Amino acid sequence: MRNHDLPMVRPRLLQPALLCSICLLLALPAAAQPTGVILPAVTGIQGERVSTDLVLEDAPGITGITLEIGFDAALVLPDETLIMGPLGQSVQNIHGANVVGGDTLRVAVATFGDTVGYVGSGILLTIDWDLIGAGTTPLEFLSILLEDNTGVLPADPTNGSIEAEPAPVDPTTWGTLKTHYESNP
Repeated sequence: MRNHDLPMVRPRLLQPALLCSICLLLALPAAAQPTGVILPAVTGIQGERVSTDLVLEDAPGITGITLEIGFDAALVLPDETLIMGPLGQSVQNIHGANVVGGDTLRVAVATFGDTVGYVGSGILLTIDWDLIGAGTTPLEFLSILLEDNTGVLPADPTNGSIEAEPAPVDPTTWGTLKTHYESNP
C-alpha cells in the first residue's frame, strides 16, 4: 500500500469534537482557590502582652471557621477573649476561643443572618498573648476548617511565632541582689 492510497482523515471532522470537548471543560466549575489563613511573627518582652492578627486572604464567602493553634505553654498564654477585626466585624457572627490540653487554642467563628459570609482579605480577629517566659514559640495551625454555604473550602495556612525577649533587669533591684549575693557567698 502506498502513502497516497491511505484514507485521509479530514481535519474538519475533528474540529467539532475538539470544540465540544473544550466547551465541556469550560462549563465545569472551577476548583476553589485556597483561602490564606495567616498568623504573623511578633516580638515582645517577657512579662508583657502582645497581639497577633489572624488574617484571611481571598476569602470567597466563608460562613464558618474552626481552627486550632498550637503554642508553647511555658512561654505564652493566650487570652480567650477574641477581638474581632474589620473583616470579622463585616458580618454578624458568634465567636469564641478556649485553651485545650494546655498548649492548644481552639477558635470558632460562625456567621448568621448573612448568606454571603466573609469575602475578601483582611484581619478577621486579634488574639492577645501574655508572655510568661523568654524564648520563641511557634504558633502552628494544627487544624483548619473553613466552610461556606455549600461545604468545606481549601485553606492555605501560614504559621506564625512569638518571640519573648528576657525582661530587662531593674538596676536598682540588681544592685540590691548583687550586694546580697556578694555578702552571702
